[in-house]
Amino acid sequence: MSTTTNTIYTFATQQISIYLGIPILIGGILGGILNIIVFLSLQTFRESSCAFFLTIMSFVNIGQLITGLLSRVMISGFGVDWTETSIFYCKFRISCLQFCALTSYTCMCLATIDQLLATSLQPRWQQCLNLKKAYRLCAMFFFIWLLHSIPSLIWYNLSLSVRTGKIGCVITNSIFQQYFTYVYLLILAGILPIIINITFGSIAYLRTGKIGCVITNSIFQQYFTYVYLLILAGILPIIINITFGSIAYCNVRQIPYRTIPLVRRELDKQLTTMVLVQVVFKVFVIVPYITVLCVINTANLLSSSINITQLTFANFVTGIMYYLYFATPFYIYISVSKRFRQQFIHVISITFVKRWKRQIVGINRVSTEEQQQ
Repeated sequence: MSTTTNTIYTFATQQISIYLGIPILIGGILGGILNIIVFLSLQTFRESSCAFFLTIMSFVNIGQLITGLLSRVMISGFGVDWTETSIFYCKFRISCLQFCALTSYTCMCLATIDQLLATSLQPRWQQCLNLKKAYRLCAMFFFIWLLHSIPSLIWYNLSLSVRTGKIGCVITNSIFQQYFTYVYLLILAGILPIIINITFGSIAYLRTGKIGCVITNSIFQQYFTYVYLLILAGILPIIINITFGSIAYCNVRQIPYRTIPLVRRELDKQLTTMVLVQVVFKVFVIVPYITVLCVINTANLLSSSINITQLTFANFVTGIMYYLYFATPFYIYISVSKRFRQQFIHVISITFVKRWKRQIVGINRVSTEEQQQ
């Protein structure tokens, strides 16, 4: 490919990073904070196990955006790659991205299953998952995904790449390289790499001769691609979400005929709608990236018939789209749920405005008393 064409792709990548990546980053963090405020401010949500899962998901989504998308914007938009100079950041970033992404996927799956049980026609299933069990499930998966991120802390290092002869952040254990490629990438984190910085940095930099944070162990590379990406972060969460979400939707249609309190009935309908729309959106933003990623990992990029620049650009664009999954939950909830919009307005305009007014009144009262003295 000509130098001019390469320059065009580089320029397009930079512009997309700045003018699309930054708004997604800012909007996603703001939306996550607003989600947390609404879920924690209203007793209706504080007593719901599904809302608890969505709250935890909001926290880790913010972590994913800060750790992953921020780095991608800095690398592609401003040419600043901290993994080239900091071994700590090289290890921490990848481990944090894996933990946040898998925790977010898990919470989404648990929220879907929770709504399936909550909308069941069988009373015993309705009470199957409560807040106490939700706490235990989250704690258990926190521990599992923390353990899962430990190998990245050990086997990601700044090392000389065998393929490029350049120094980069790579995996130095062959078994972990296979796991990382075939288990983590394709199974656990699948379809749109949770972390553009891991896959994009590892594969693209490795194959274009640039310095980057890459995997140096062939076995871990296989695990990352086919187990983590395809199964754990791709196929498995989607199957769980679609299966249980579809059943929950069928159950929701029977809610008007159930003899349960009106508040609980409306809450079940609201949460089920919010979760199901997010599941559908997740499929659309994940499939393009997993497709590109599979091409990158299975094709021989050293062949002259394959254009590395075009694949790298496609991987970058679909990777940016992938981060929409972590950035858009609040805006999805606002769009599809009239009740959530009312709750958001109530929390912002009443709870915080009244609190601000009380503070102003207190300040004025103190000033008046000081003047009288």
